[in-house]
Amino acid sequence: MEEWLKQPVKVESVSDDGLKALRANPTGKFLLVNFWATWCVPCQREYPALLQTYLWYRSRNFDFVS
Repeated sequence: MEEWLKQPVKVESVSDDGLKALRANPTGKFLLVNFWATWCVPCQREYPALLQTYLWYRSRNFDFVS
């Protein structure tokens, strides 16, 4: 986990067209998309579990966008 936390984070804005492209999922991987906000308490609680899921499955046919 420490190694993963040291990796750079890529933050990008996305347009409507970008969201449509994401939804089309051209990679063919299983794709988990999560929309959240820092002020959202339920979001804060669930996010560690989503990260754990990503870390478990990232070497497989799986991708996670948040």
